[in-house]
Amino acid sequence: MAAELKTPKINKLRDQETGQRGEDLALELAVSRGWQAWQRQVRVGKTEIDLALLRDRPDGRHLLLLEVKTTRGDGLDHARRWSSAQQRRLWRAAEVLVEQAEASHVEVALVLVQLAVDRETVTWLDAQPF
Repeated sequence: MAAELKTPKINKLRDQETGQRGEDLALELAVSRGWQAWQRQVRVGKTEIDLALLRDRPDGRHLLLLEVKTTRGDGLDHARRWSSAQQRRLWRAAEVLVEQAEASHVEVALVLVQLAVDRETVTWLDAQPF
């Protein structure tokens, strides 16, 4: 019976490790696209943003907010897990963070990460403004 009590903690730890790995891969992809890490797991009210990144361009400073959805194994459609309500919350949070970052432009995207035994797949989906 003691082993059954430990299972939830083990699963929670594995979920945290999975989420951390997904965020690390999303960050690597964003950096490869010219973004610089600014904040991780930042809270604006009740909204948590997985990654906030910045880059300076000739037309001003840009802010990027990333929501990262990570799963292990095959066959899950992460995009269905990113509701329009969640997207709206991120855009509202962007209004606050754009001032803190002194940014003139903002983008929001979903990064889908699938961790399988033989590969890691990372997909970037830009969100449309609300």
